[in-house]
Amino acid sequence: MEAFADGVFAIAFTLPVVEIVLPDPEGPTSHLGADLLELWPSYLGYLLASAVIGLHWLITTSPALSTAPRDTGS
Repeated sequence: MEAFADGVFAIAFTLPVVEIVLPDPEGPTSHLGADLLELWPSYLGYLLASAVIGLHWLITTSPALSTAPRDTGS
């Protein structure tokens, strides 16, 4: 089940990248640096989504951060 959950998180990390559309480098007034700088909201959105998903993954997979009671065997 853990492998399935990791796969779901991998897909969740990938999906926000689909929203980032690169500028056309062949355009008549194309300045790649300026065009990429205009896309900063997309990059910020991806960064925030990745941080939230990564934090959620870390909490759900790390036994030290889990709040569920554990059987220590004693």
